Amino acid sequence: MKKNIVLIMSVIILIMVMASLSIVFAAPYDLIHKTNPSKNYSFIEFMDSPTVFDEVLTDVENYLIEAENGKFYSVVEVDAETSEGKSFNEAIVGLEPVKLPSDVFEVIKIK
Repeated sequence: MKKNIVLIMSVIILIMVMASLSIVFAAPYDLIHKTNPSKNYSFIEFMDSPTVFDEVLTDVENYLIEAENGKFYSVVEVDAETSEGKSFNEAIVGLEPVKLPSDVFEVIKIK
């Protein structure tokens, strides 16, 4: 019984760690949801899927876009800057990168 509990706890921790690492593997121009990693999309998915496009558009204030420098920027702020005729790279020069909330898991006790 103890072995099963330890195994289950280990699997749960592994799943949580892997879920938190999904942002680490983001590519430039990927769209990252601030609170729900299941709503992260590549730029290709965003452009190719009307469903994904609509989902991002209706919740745009919760999305970040990754620049080539690996930093994340608010999609709303980038959109405002590019609406003025700037390229993406020109737009992010004056913007403050957004820090992603770090998911820290602490194992208190395993018997």
